[in-house]
Amino acid sequence: MDLAAHRGRVVLLDFWASWCGPCRMMMPALNRVAERFRAQGLTVIGLTDDPPEVVRGVGSRMGIRYTLASSPGAMARYGVQSLPTLVMIDRAGRVRSVSVGFESPAALEQAVTALVNERP
Repeated sequence: MDLAAHRGRVVLLDFWASWCGPCRMMMPALNRVAERFRAQGLTVIGLTDDPPEVVRGVGSRMGIRYTLASSPGAMARYGVQSLPTLVMIDRAGRVRSVSVGFESPAALEQAVTALVNERP
């Protein structure tokens, strides 16, 4: 996954796995945030080490409307050790926050609002 292609947008990386209950609990909130802030410059990407067929199944069953990607080794490359892990990247491509564990929908929305409202 080439994040440089998203420069100029706020990117929320969600590291998840199909077997992770808290990860699946986060998905509806991520769906809402992705839909609400897409026009303001937010891109949400769910990355997992799960095989593509598992990713497609989860995305279909849960009605996911943001990008889900199977990227073997992505968690190791990013140093992710616990799931879910959310990484927020600003429009300049800088990591602004990393949160591990279930993020409350209100806190997630507040953090995204702050980043999309920043001046480039």
